[in-house]
Amino acid sequence: MIARALLFLVLSTMILPQGLSAVQVKVSLPIPVATSHIAEGFDNSTLYGPSDFGLKVLTPVAQDTLMGLGISLFRARVVDGEGVASKYTGVLEATMFKLGVEYSGIELFTDYQLVLELTVDFPTGGPGRVEDANGDEVSSATSVSGSGYYASTAIRWGHLEGGFFLRNNHLNYGEMTIPERDPNKEISLNFTSYGIVLSYLF
Repeated sequence: MIARALLFLVLSTMILPQGLSAVQVKVSLPIPVATSHIAEGFDNSTLYGPSDFGLKVLTPVAQDTLMGLGISLFRARVVDGEGVASKYTGVLEATMFKLGVEYSGIELFTDYQLVLELTVDFPTGGPGRVEDANGDEVSSATSVSGSGYYASTAIRWGHLEGGFFLRNNHLNYGEMTIPERDPNKEISLNFTSYGIVLSYLF
């Protein structure tokens, strides 16, 4: 997955028409503070994560407006709640393709800019698996479908950014089920989270 991310970054930089001098690369780390979720296939579940480390290529499309193309590596765990007779754990991963815009035309103070971002997410692949209480795999998936959005407000100072984010994603692991409960019920995760985001511009 890391190799795929590096390949995407190189290709994106090569095909952008504005030239390398206009291109910026942004690395972001969202840190969730609170998350609500619905995990189909699990009982009274708890969600651990999600973690989502991403990078994207930014290029100007208008004054103070940048278009972003990027990917992020998503990971999360879903665990059945207390009191469930047979407990299962879902280990979920996805490579997320991101397309969005950033606006930074508002200057708060000297050298400090307000950055507004809106991005849509599309999972392009990623493994998932379900494990029983003994850690044995009972089901797995090699692909994932779904969509999502990401919005943030941050303050930029030089190459650094810090602010707040809100995101919602729906991920469906169509090949993955819990056969003991319902072999036809696909595992899916719908979650909304908000928190702090830290970024660095190259």
